[in-house]
Amino acid sequence: MEVTLKLGDVLNLNKALKAIIDDVDINIDVLLKFKLLGIMKEIENHVSNFSVICNEKIMEYGTKDAEGNIGIPSENKESIKKFNDEMRKMTDSTVNINVMKLKTNEIFDKGIKAEYLIGLYPIIEE
Repeated sequence: MEVTLKLGDVLNLNKALKAIIDDVDINIDVLLKFKLLGIMKEIENHVSNFSVICNEKIMEYGTKDAEGNIGIPSENKESIKKFNDEMRKMTDSTVNINVMKLKTNEIFDKGIKAEYLIGLYPIIEE
């Protein structure tokens, strides 16, 4: 099923999926874990592309420090504003992902923290 989401929601989804999969205290069954990994794989390109562009913009607006690391200094308000504006444009853009939505009985009452469920919300069937 094709789902249209804002890129920001996809990034939050990725964060939640990674947290659930990496959390050893959550005991989810293998089928759910397999499904969550499949969703992560589906959104992988969007997350990777965001990261590449984000790094390019840091290099564009940033400066090198004494150790050779590139970053945007907090006192450079103009560069920070430009960087944030461009990131916001990206995260507000829409992307299509092809995933089967999660059913409530697959995901609720499985010991998954509420903060993770909020990240999954865009792909949970109502």
